[in-house]
Amino acid sequence: MHIAFVRSTHAHTRIVDLKIDSATQAPGVFTVLTATDLINRVNPICAKLAATGSDQYFSTNWYPVARNLVRYVGEILAIIVASDRYCAEDAADLVEITYDSLPAVIDAHQAIENESPTVHSHIENNVLFRTHRVVSEKMIHLTVLQSQ
Repeated sequence: MHIAFVRSTHAHTRIVDLKIDSATQAPGVFTVLTATDLINRVNPICAKLAATGSDQYFSTNWYPVARNLVRYVGEILAIIVASDRYCAEDAADLVEITYDSLPAVIDAHQAIENESPTVHSHIENNVLFRTHRVVSEKMIHLTVLQSQ
């Protein structure tokens, strides 16, 4: 068995429609999996961090297949399982996607500005982790941006 991924060509978008019928019926295809198929079978990855003092940390869920919203170019939208690599890749080309594009930011400095579009709706800006430390009488300020 071989797999091929259908990946987003957009950086930030809503998935309006994902048609897999043609891919499912393609020669050599065993199955086509989407977020709907995996939602009750695969738990999201969620990093946990105990923030202390003035630290700020916001945990986010990461799913193996995009669920309604795409957050980066190349995010997986569907998984094709087929008898060989060629059948899997041919079937991936048959998946039809309708997007509703959203504003995207590709510059890290621009991404942390207050008016920038956010990656996760429950975080008011794109800063995932922020901490302040004093080391040898020098203040260190660290900001970590969300990568997805």
